[in-house]
Amino acid sequence: MGGPAADLSDYFSDYFRDRLSRLDAVLDELEGLNLRGMTHLPVRLGNQLIEFGIDDPYDKTVTDLIDRVFELEEPLLSMVRLRPRPVRRAHRDAGRLPGPSL
Repeated sequence: MGGPAADLSDYFSDYFRDRLSRLDAVLDELEGLNLRGMTHLPVRLGNQLIEFGIDDPYDKTVTDLIDRVFELEEPLLSMVRLRPRPVRRAHRDAGRLPGPSL
């Protein structure tokens, strides 16, 4: 019963969570490259970084890219923290076993 404003709020909350999740996946890949000492950025990963607005990712070090992804995540983290996902509560009697009959 939240109405259109609540629907819009849920949309943006889901958008921020999805973007944060995608950035986190990219960050995991970059950290993996860094741990293996790899300096060559795979094209697919470079394209993802470009889609996130990072210019010339192929001209940057992996550690610089990790720092940049952290910078992109920071405002999203604060947005997600400000708007916690609503918890959908089941009916309070749902799932209860019937009590003894008297």
